[in-house]
Amino acid sequence: MLFLFFLVLLASGLPADEIFRVDWQTVQIGRPFASVFKDGRIYSLTDQNIYSVLNSSTGEVLYRYQSDAPVKHDSLLAPAWNGLVACGFNHEATSRLVFWTKDGLIEHELDLGSLAGLHNVRDETLLAVQKDGSVLQIDKDYGQSTIAHVGPVQASKLAFFADQLVLVSKSSAGTAYKIFDGQEGSLGCQFEDILVTDEGIVCNKDIYKLESGKLQKYKNSPVAAVAGRTARVVNSQYLVTADENIQIYDLDDPSRLIESHALNSPADMIEADTVDGWVAVFVVSGDDLLLFVGGELVWARDESLAEISDILITDRHEELSVSLGDFEHEKHWSGYIDRVKHNLHLLFKEQHTDTDKHFGFNKTIVVLTRNGNLYGYDSYGHLEWSIKEHGFSRIFKLDNQAYAANEKVYAVQDGKLLETDVNEEQQVLYPPNLDGSYRLLTTAARGYNNTEVASPAVVLASRRVLYKYLNPQTSVGVFYNEDAALLKFVVYNKATNQTYASFEHSTKNPESLKLVFEENFIVFTTSEKNAETSLLGVIELYESLTPDQRSKVPEHQVRTYFLPSQVAAMTVTRTKYNIASKWLIVALRSGEIVAIPRTLANARRPFAVSKKEPEEMLMKYQPVLPVNPKLTLSHYRKLMATSKLVSVPTELESTTLVVGAGTDLFATLVRPSSSFDSMRGDFSKSTLLATIAVLVASILVVRPFVSQKQLKDAWQTRS
Repeated sequence: MLFLFFLVLLASGLPADEIFRVDWQTVQIGRPFASVFKDGRIYSLTDQNIYSVLNSSTGEVLYRYQSDAPVKHDSLLAPAWNGLVACGFNHEATSRLVFWTKDGLIEHELDLGSLAGLHNVRDETLLAVQKDGSVLQIDKDYGQSTIAHVGPVQASKLAFFADQLVLVSKSSAGTAYKIFDGQEGSLGCQFEDILVTDEGIVCNKDIYKLESGKLQKYKNSPVAAVAGRTARVVNSQYLVTADENIQIYDLDDPSRLIESHALNSPADMIEADTVDGWVAVFVVSGDDLLLFVGGELVWARDESLAEISDILITDRHEELSVSLGDFEHEKHWSGYIDRVKHNLHLLFKEQHTDTDKHFGFNKTIVVLTRNGNLYGYDSYGHLEWSIKEHGFSRIFKLDNQAYAANEKVYAVQDGKLLETDVNEEQQVLYPPNLDGSYRLLTTAARGYNNTEVASPAVVLASRRVLYKYLNPQTSVGVFYNEDAALLKFVVYNKATNQTYASFEHSTKNPESLKLVFEENFIVFTTSEKNAETSLLGVIELYESLTPDQRSKVPEHQVRTYFLPSQVAAMTVTRTKYNIASKWLIVALRSGEIVAIPRTLANARRPFAVSKKEPEEMLMKYQPVLPVNPKLTLSHYRKLMATSKLVSVPTELESTTLVVGAGTDLFATLVRPSSSFDSMRGDFSKSTLLATIAVLVASILVVRPFVSQKQLKDAWQTRS
């Protein structure tokens, strides 16, 4: 039966006219701390543990990879041979060196010690400087050999002098240098101030050159006069510096400023390359990524959207397209003619007409980022407004009005802030006190009253019913005991503090807990650290487990299941009247957002199915909930670090809008019970017209035969 369920379930499909409209995502990478600008592409490591590749012409993300283990900010990037890029991932316990192709494929991977430097040597070999001081030479066949040892190192730079190499290193003792197969010594400047050029090593106002196997110091270098901490040499021709301005100098004549342009805020990092004879400068300034070519801003990316802390969704007060005036109009011939014209227009017009707004599909998605910015999207992924530099700490919604708060509370209306004295009403839940060995993790309660519950009972195959326990005061509190590594779920009445039931679950990772409470069921998930699966538990509350019986104290059923991936966020679908089937919407740490029908995640699935009287087609209990590809709402997309899911109803009972937020923002329409109240956008109008034409032709052909037969029958009756 489980096989048949997955075989016929097609409800998650999107009509052709909705793909990429109400089914979209933003693609963010975060704030880079290391970059390589090469051959029209910008390779970066970011604070979101992401390795990314950007198209330097458009700023489009061509590829990104998110490391499962956190990436330390001293990780490194360097160009390698044959167009490869070497990426040194420094993790807390391990380090690895990955060679990437320009298309985002891994060519080779090496396990190394913690890295302090990566240096390309004339596109022939790569020098990997480990923090213990070992200098490894890696050739094109990925063979490794130790060529030097320079003592404990924190960071390094490499200078080229004819056929000799000089390694400049940073350690706790200061800045030192090592001439391979030669002398070593110290430099009297900070490591961050050193600029390596073809001419020499620029240090403070001086420059060091290699002569007769030794570094010789020359004072008052013209390059040192213009170089700063944020400086790059481009193709041995240009010197690019950045602070609150970007300046480009001729390296042969550093006193000649080629171009200069201002930044809105100081640059944190720059990389540069030449594009079609122009100097292209990639700038990281705060959360903004900018690319300048020839002094002109080509594109900009706002990466504060890579850290979404909260979202809320408000309606746009759009009503159904049929009003009372329409009904009055339909009573007259003019209304009938207008209706015919409208229907013909819909039949023959191939382009999509924007009627979605009449069904409440288009909403405002308000996004709060960790740096306090606000952004407003519509349901189709259009960024309509942004409010920055206010440092908002939270957002909330009252009566379909969005509010944002810092020291004051503001109403947010169409991208404008209006001061108000409204205060957020915090829902305070007081779970029953346990002994001091337990600490409270979270609480949950149903978000709506009984008038919005479509069915108060479950009808069994015998036509008897189980009444759902729908006391609106019912809540659940979750506690954790560190010593016993035990979660305790307490179901209680938040008005009287009466405890109805409690459940225990063992886990060593309480931070992984996700919890939702809807109608009469509670769903939670947990996962252990480094595990590839999650445990999903379902608790259902009934007035009595005996059919047709009612009581004031609930009875419960519990089932637990395994999911084949860790869960990052979870919610339950909400429709306008809650008539449509309920789905669990789950964001997996593997990057997908999937739907799990409640018929699968059900606490009453029997361990053995009776052939005589199966209860409302409940499937036999199986401990594993497989992920159905047909119910993967994110389709082919890989969504990164989704931390929140929200489902809001539309005017159509069949349809709900699901929004996920984290590093990316994702939105799609979901129809748990299929499109029972609307015609799909990909409805075959040509087939309808052809059917009507065939019926009309058949009537015209058959009508004479029917008339002849009626005439013959009349003559035979008379005779």
